[in-house]
Amino acid sequence: MASPILGFSHLAPAERIELAEQLRDSLEPQSVELTTDQVAELRRRRVALRQVRGPDRRETAARLPFLWAMVLLSPVLSSCRGGSERHADFPALERSWVNAQQRRDSVALDSLLAPEFLLTEGAHGTPLSRDQYIAAVLHTATEDAIRLQDLRAVHHGDSATVVSRFHCTVVRGGQPTVTFQFRTTDLWIHRKGRWLAASRTMVVAPD
Repeated sequence: MASPILGFSHLAPAERIELAEQLRDSLEPQSVELTTDQVAELRRRRVALRQVRGPDRRETAARLPFLWAMVLLSPVLSSCRGGSERHADFPALERSWVNAQQRRDSVALDSLLAPEFLLTEGAHGTPLSRDQYIAAVLHTATEDAIRLQDLRAVHHGDSATVVSRFHCTVVRGGQPTVTFQFRTTDLWIHRKGRWLAASRTMVVAPD
């Protein structure tokens, strides 16, 4: 096991929390970009806090600064560990992307896609930019039921290629109408402690 970067085993729990709060306060919020998972965790904790009543609420609220500190510091601490944060759960990232598209969640899509993202459908398809793709998702007139199969990821340090079979069933009025199948190749890049999708190429797959 690797040696810890900072030794604080001699500190009492209250002192460790105070240290975490000081580290949090030393960072400018705009200098650290949160991942989708980190934002979701913070929102979950805030919802959980609102549901707590009585004396337990004060105790739970006291822990929030520590949570904020750990979330804000996690990209910084990970970068100090020699790149261990570059290993990602790409199936989970792909599922988050699918869920964001099905919910037409522009905030989630914005957090998953790199500024230079391009989507290309078919061998001769016209690429869509990031903004064009998000706009197309938000303004589609149908509900798409999407599932991924045969997903495989190949990691290349600061980038990764994820291939899968992409099944999209178009739903109109609550009824499935037609299903399209694609062979999908996604390029993910690691940037500022986060994994972002830089491109997606979709080719119609044979039945």
